[in-house]
Amino acid sequence: MSIHANKNRQQKLWIQEDEYSLEIKKLKEVITKVKRNHKKRLVPNGDMGKKSISIIYV
Repeated sequence: MSIHANKNRQQKLWIQEDEYSLEIKKLKEVITKVKRNHKKRLVPNGDMGKKSISIIYV
């Protein structure tokens, strides 16, 4: 479900101005890096890991 939502969000963002889109791409890169780090750290916890990742995305 979250993957589909992200794809829709990305398509909407590309309608914006180029500079704005670049900033969002940078932010998304940072978010994915943070998400990867959290997955590595929180995999043993299961539920806690999912909650923190979703909070980062919102």
